[in-house]
Amino acid sequence: MACVLFSQTRRRFFCRTPNNPPVGARVALCHPDIFSNLVELMLVIENLSVTYGAVKAVRGVSLHVAAGEAVALIGPNGAGKTSIISAIAGLAASNGRITFDGQDLTRFAVEDRVRLGMSVTPEGRKVFTNLTVLENLRLGAATSAAAFSRNRDASFTMFPRLAERRDQFAGTLSGGEQQMLAIARSLMAEPRFLMLDEPSLGLAPRIIDTIFEHIGELKHRGITLLIVEQNVRKALSIADRAYVLSTGQVRMSGLASELSADRALISAYLGG
Repeated sequence: MACVLFSQTRRRFFCRTPNNPPVGARVALCHPDIFSNLVELMLVIENLSVTYGAVKAVRGVSLHVAAGEAVALIGPNGAGKTSIISAIAGLAASNGRITFDGQDLTRFAVEDRVRLGMSVTPEGRKVFTNLTVLENLRLGAATSAAAFSRNRDASFTMFPRLAERRDQFAGTLSGGEQQMLAIARSLMAEPRFLMLDEPSLGLAPRIIDTIFEHIGELKHRGITLLIVEQNVRKALSIADRAYVLSTGQVRMSGLASELSADRALISAYLGG
């Protein structure tokens, strides 16, 4: 039996049961023994809408991500996946409610959301090509100078190629190296919640495998992940749960292992 509970701090919890809890539910009856199975929700989105002029990119989306969980947003181009990440990060105006660690994000500026513990690896990498690898990393820790000193060497340990190219301009790196730099830069702010937008975009299969190995390392470290990815099989191989989006709406959600085995789903929504 699934349940959703509110703590006194307004943080929501759900039980690790086969069924997903209905987002927005107030209280469900639970057997007392089930409290040992409660997991705190880090992110809760309710009835989110994002509009660009006359275009409704996201239409009433509700979802949640538990602390320590890896959740994938999958779907075709134009499904609204990137718009959801932009709304969470404060980069896109939205309607609805987004709660992070029990705090309503409505009044939080982008930099304040970073200070709360979230970060984004953007689609297309978006490294600063006229700056060196080291300078790009320094910008990732712009909200905390101390964070740069703490995390620079850790980034070079995780991505040895970046250590070799620390004084090289980012624009001269390969696509895979730029993706490594984009991930490393987003980690400089020491996020507890990391959003990865199309981390495999434009990369060769061998490099994609390497990137997802690194993402697996982040999951193993306990960083909560929200992954937007068109490489469905890669996304579902690393995620605990997934939401399938189409035309700005959630069409299906569930355990990643179950969704990856649903051939009808893959054919209907994901074109594979």
